Amino acid sequence: MTAKERLIKKIVQSMEDAPDAFFRGVKKAQREAFNEIVTELASLATDDAGNLVVGQGNFNKIDGLVKKMRAAYLNPEYSQSIRNFVNSIDATAGITGELVGIITGEAFVQSPKAAAILSNAKATTFDLLSNGAVDESTASFKSILNSSISTGENLQQVIRNIRNNIQGTDEFAGRMERYAKQNAYDFYSISNAQYIRQVSEDYGFEFYEYIGVDVKGTRSFCKARNNKIYHKLEIQEWASLDWDGKNRGTDASTIFAYRGGYNCGHQIIPVATEDVPEDVLNRAIAEGFYTPEEE
Repeated sequence: MTAKERLIKKIVQSMEDAPDAFFRGVKKAQREAFNEIVTELASLATDDAGNLVVGQGNFNKIDGLVKKMRAAYLNPEYSQSIRNFVNSIDATAGITGELVGIITGEAFVQSPKAAAILSNAKATTFDLLSNGAVDESTASFKSILNSSISTGENLQQVIRNIRNNIQGTDEFAGRMERYAKQNAYDFYSISNAQYIRQVSEDYGFEFYEYIGVDVKGTRSFCKARNNKIYHKLEIQEWASLDWDGKNRGTDASTIFAYRGGYNCGHQIIPVATEDVPEDVLNRAIAEGFYTPEEE
């Protein structure tokens, strides 16, 4: 395996490894969050049978419990998981720079545009995971409290319901883990794809290879293109096609970011023109995508 191939493999593998590591951190954080909030639930008034009292006193406690739930979710374990996840975006950007250096034979220089895209991607990801995920999870917690007090549910059952909501069960993941799994893959892969695209534009690449690991559930759109090289104009034309899982925001300018769609595990990697197979060059010329430089 060449140095270039090793770097490409690292980029592709990172799209699974970084989110998976984040999910493991989320699971631990959920356990910490439940352990912190469960003792606070004892402040709710109950009757002699252990059922929640349907009264204004209990309803008045909801906002305070929600604030404590939010603080519990933002425990050190979760905060560190977010930082590690965001740092992995930086690390993959560094690998992209190494790859471009090998392809061009020059020391990689990051442009202001690429730096801005990377900075924004990290800030956006941090905000969505530290605020969006927590907001959704605490809203679900609040809904359970409101319903439980309104119906005078038994406190022990309420605790079980909240534990299942926070930590999950054998059948379904905890609330925050579900949010993470719905969004983290896309946060990570789209951020990296946007950065790769900008760097490729900065260096004037015209050809790209569609690279990823075909797994169970891989879209036919991706299978048909995997490990194949295309001209950038050819890739832009894909946006006019329809396929299962296509991101609704896909157009000629966003196809490089969204690629095969939601949770796509492929990336579009630049290829030096001199490394493009002759049949691909001829196809690009015949289609009017590429005009060779005159010698």
